[in-house]
Amino acid sequence: MEKIKSFNESKIVKNKRVILRSDFNVPIIKGEIQDSTRIDLSIPFLKSLLAKKAKLMLISHLGRPKNDSDKSLSLIPIFNYLKKKL
Repeated sequence: MEKIKSFNESKIVKNKRVILRSDFNVPIIKGEIQDSTRIDLSIPFLKSLLAKKAKLMLISHLGRPKNDSDKSLSLIPIFNYLKKKL
């Protein structure tokens, strides 16, 4: 896959809030990520932002919930995966 496009590398983000909307809509079965390709492609960019001391806020979604209590579409497995990788 291609490298994720990002903003200019000379952009100063130190101590600034960066809101990043990412497509982490990956297949998850019984709380286990089946294909982490989309997440893995974003990790170098996330690491570069963190190395520049940016205050990073990630926004994503998972599937199309039918109601508010659908726990199968929780982003917690993705959060845990990113926590290990970053």
